Amino acid sequence: MKVLKLLDKLNEEQKCLLGFSTALAILLALVMFLVTPVLEEAVLAKEEALGNDQKLLTYERYAQQKELVKLEHAQVQKLQALEVRLPRKISYEQIMNELYVLADDHTIKLLSLKQLSKAKGKEQRFYVHLKGEYKNALQFLSLLENEGSLKVLQDLVVKGDERGESLELTAILTAYNS
Repeated sequence: MKVLKLLDKLNEEQKCLLGFSTALAILLALVMFLVTPVLEEAVLAKEEALGNDQKLLTYERYAQQKELVKLEHAQVQKLQALEVRLPRKISYEQIMNELYVLADDHTIKLLSLKQLSKAKGKEQRFYVHLKGEYKNALQFLSLLENEGSLKVLQDLVVKGDERGESLELTAILTAYNS
């Protein structure tokens, strides 16, 4: 009742303003009612996206760690393969046997194999004289320097050429011990 009496006392302009402000308040309430769920959904979507980004970063770190483990494993294998080449204590007989087996595997004739010096310090020197087909001789020389214990060829003399049936080679072979 009091509200109605107050409304009667208002002039036309005041009544218009009151109606306008009421409509505006209702409109704002309606907008808030409609916008609030959309905003809440947007916030939840943003939180979910951040969570997914965090998961992605975790998976990427895991993949990087896995790759590092693979690389480390590969490096360990390479080191183990190279350790075979490191100088170690090997006897005159072991070196001679290694040379004879390698020559036999590549159909190379060892015409002469002489120890030039007794094991002095960390190296043993041999005079090597061999004969074989060009291709086999090259494979033999390559494997001689690159396989097994550490060995170095010096003063290599080659007789014959690749067109001939065989090559004759002489060299000084140094085998290193630890």
